[in-house]
Amino acid sequence: MKKLLHEIYGLNVQEIIPHSRKDSGNDNDLFKVLGDGKEYFLKEIPGHSKRGDLDLIYRELNKCVLDKSKLVLPIKSLQGKYLVNVKDKEVMLYPYISHKVFNEVNVDLHRTFEVLEDLFNGFKKILIPAHPFKTYNNWFERGPIQIRKKVDHHKFLDLFENFIRTRFTELNFEIGNTHFDLNPFNIWLDDERNILISDFDNAQVAAYAKDIFDTCSKYVEVSSDGVRIEESDLEKIFSFSKKYISNIEHRDLKFLLLRPKLGNLFDPKSNYSEKELIKKMDDLFDFFHF
Repeated sequence: MKKLLHEIYGLNVQEIIPHSRKDSGNDNDLFKVLGDGKEYFLKEIPGHSKRGDLDLIYRELNKCVLDKSKLVLPIKSLQGKYLVNVKDKEVMLYPYISHKVFNEVNVDLHRTFEVLEDLFNGFKKILIPAHPFKTYNNWFERGPIQIRKKVDHHKFLDLFENFIRTRFTELNFEIGNTHFDLNPFNIWLDDERNILISDFDNAQVAAYAKDIFDTCSKYVEVSSDGVRIEESDLEKIFSFSKKYISNIEHRDLKFLLLRPKLGNLFDPKSNYSEKELIKKMDDLFDFFHF
């Protein structure tokens, strides 16, 4: 692989070290690369992220200028490509950046809103295509469907699915260019506490709400004691989201905030027993009466 990386990037590689990821749900190869006195990060594109327009997306992202955050973007190859083939695998090479992920640090909500607004405004100036099959609607619906494969009946699932059928489709979502995967592992703080945004493989034209609630779900605490959020934070998120969902009501807010939390329930790596899943869904149901 050292020789291939030299041919593709002109990089004199001294060492390639397998890298373990903090987030679950992916099994793609990751490596730390040492070359020419610098550190790099080599990422295989996971199967669920592969699409024909990835190189176009990263070319466009390199035109994007932001004030409140920085984009973590791959290095261009000698052939002018961001997505390259190494040993029959599609990969991207990045600078290696020391960081903590969003959930590991305290970030004021006001700063989070500034970053989101700046990101949306910056993205308006570039071309991001629609995703070939992922949408906010089918992602939202997938949550309870996946959980029912493990626990078929629960009052929380009934409540959530009723929201999808009767209310979700009525919401007036503003549409634009989005990251579409702003989970806590894709938002970083570097050693100087600059906010960095990574992994744009799912970037697409979609509801801004996807990015807003993926990010703001950080402020919902899920623990053995239950599910809670500060009432003042809930009100701040509601006020901010009204800019992007014109007819949102307070009763919608908790559903939108909880959807990003559901992935952990059906992630195979969580390995919850049926009893544990029922307890967690009891807590999620109680959250609506908090």
